[in-house]
Amino acid sequence: MKPSIKDRLIKRLIARLPVESRWRRKLLQYYWRSHDMPVFMLPSLIDALDKLRPALRFIQIGSNDVSYGDPLSFHMLHSGWSGILVEPVPHVFRRLQDKLGGRPEMILENLAIAEQSGHFPFYHLAPDANPDLPPLVRPTGVIHA
Repeated sequence: MKPSIKDRLIKRLIARLPVESRWRRKLLQYYWRSHDMPVFMLPSLIDALDKLRPALRFIQIGSNDVSYGDPLSFHMLHSGWSGILVEPVPHVFRRLQDKLGGRPEMILENLAIAEQSGHFPFYHLAPDANPDLPPLVRPTGVIHA
């Protein structure tokens, strides 16, 4: 079985971190245990990546509007990072364009990612959906393939 992209990226990151790095040890521990990294480690890992590769390139699927709880937002706005941001929900994509649309190092795409190519119905909540919903639920969309 071919390793996933995530597995290959983690292995590459481990190989580039200094041997004495505590992040290398932690990544190795989590990689060999379950391949799942706890969410609380993500911001620290991203900071370590920024120090290792200050001009990092990335792809973010489901970018939202890079504000609420986005672990990459600081680096998108204040570091030399460049990337492709994909957001399928139209009104959320407009907010993303307002924030990052004028930055040539960011490529913004208003599309959804699916297992197969083609055109499929895409459902999402209206921009003025119930304000009592949690902030991370309101921009959610679903492809019906």
